[in-house]
Amino acid sequence: MRPGSGRACAAIACCLLAACRSRSAAVSSGASDAGSTGAQSDLVIRAPLPAGWFAQTSRDSFRAGPSSRWVLQIERKPAAGDHLPSVEQLRSDFIQDFPRGLVSTQIEKTSGEVSILVFLLSGPVEDGGSRSTAVMLGAKRIGPDLYLCSSVPGQPLEDAQLAASSCEGLWIESG
Repeated sequence: MRPGSGRACAAIACCLLAACRSRSAAVSSGASDAGSTGAQSDLVIRAPLPAGWFAQTSRDSFRAGPSSRWVLQIERKPAAGDHLPSVEQLRSDFIQDFPRGLVSTQIEKTSGEVSILVFLLSGPVEDGGSRSTAVMLGAKRIGPDLYLCSSVPGQPLEDAQLAASSCEGLWIESG
């Protein structure tokens, strides 16, 4: 990896995740956890992981990857489950935030409960060359909540695909 080449990808992925967050925050800003029970506060995010990966998990966040680095991050948005973004919405928001590069869709999955995209990005870097990296973006509805998934910027395509599988298979468990 060339010095500085991951900064643009990191900024783009952060902008897109922030856009999804602001959308779900606007939706859930009027909602309160007043109806939450003590049992719900014991819920923990879980996901199937590839061999050699480990996770740090809590009620509202999850991150996973091999021992040397994080690949996947998941964030819970309480009471935002009715606003699952479509793959078209994820794609549109992402392409809007990445105007100077080439975006190639590698995986697209959608159902009533999950939207997942894996993109391969190719774009210019500071030294005048170009670089490719993969990005996974996803959202899954579980009950009243929305779980936003993304790969950490700078991942190879294989790791972004593994992150997509983990996002698709995530579940909630009593802690």
